Amino acid sequence: MALIESVGRADGPMHVRGTVVAYAAGRAVLEFPKENWGGDVTLLVSSLLAGEWADSAAFAHCRLVGLELPVGLLPGPACAVPDEVLVGAIVKPSLGLSPEEFASTVAALAAGGADLVKDDELLGDPAWCPLEERVRAVAGLVPDGVRYAANVTGPIESLLQRAGRIVELGAGAVMVNAFAQGLDSVRALREAELGVPIFAHRVGAALWARERGFGVAPAVIAEMTRLCGGTTSRSARSPAASTTRLRRCARRSTPAIARSGRCADLWRSSAEASGPGTLERKSKRPV
Repeated sequence: MALIESVGRADGPMHVRGTVVAYAAGRAVLEFPKENWGGDVTLLVSSLLAGEWADSAAFAHCRLVGLELPVGLLPGPACAVPDEVLVGAIVKPSLGLSPEEFASTVAALAAGGADLVKDDELLGDPAWCPLEERVRAVAGLVPDGVRYAANVTGPIESLLQRAGRIVELGAGAVMVNAFAQGLDSVRALREAELGVPIFAHRVGAALWARERGFGVAPAVIAEMTRLCGGTTSRSARSPAASTTRLRRCARRSTPAIARSGRCADLWRSSAEASGPGTLERKSKRPV
């Protein structure tokens, strides 16, 4: 696996190849040179979270359960997570409301105690409820202290323009469908210095995380989202999964982890390298 996600063959250059630094009880720790991908989020995802290992028939049970990146490689969130518990709400029905109907619903949710009200992930910039009109209407009704997270998901070439515009119009947060738009969209929004929290919606992440014997653990997805700059995210419905994600996302600083400036992955796998370029399947129960 270390070779698959680096040089792709047994005799590739040593300075870029991944290495297995530990293996025990079905868990392997893989290490990759930082210089292979740097802070390029799309390439980090392409190699570590959704690489060829996920497509290979050599791995029957393989799950990324931890990820450690060098400090400062990615920007992290711009806004600190408050100490107190906040209440979030989503406007329903997801589609079909006019800007005025939408704004009155947000106002009712705020009156009921919501600290953050967000668009549904299906709502973008439709003709019956245009994004800018919707934000104007909400900004005119919600009280100070209540944030409205408007969904800026859409054509990538105008993503930052949409985000900047809704903040100008009074949106207290921006929301993006992080895994449909691409995790690098979170980084781009973060580095745009919008001055508001970024709500990274999880839609699409279940395709990576839902199968416990294969894919990527929710804690890794949450950590990667946070490192890209996401301030908050909607959690899974399961109480156990919600607790894991909340603990991960609430961390305010990246731990000082760097093995000689290299990226490290912790994998739980049913395959191990038994020789250069060779993978041996092991019949273990999925974990």
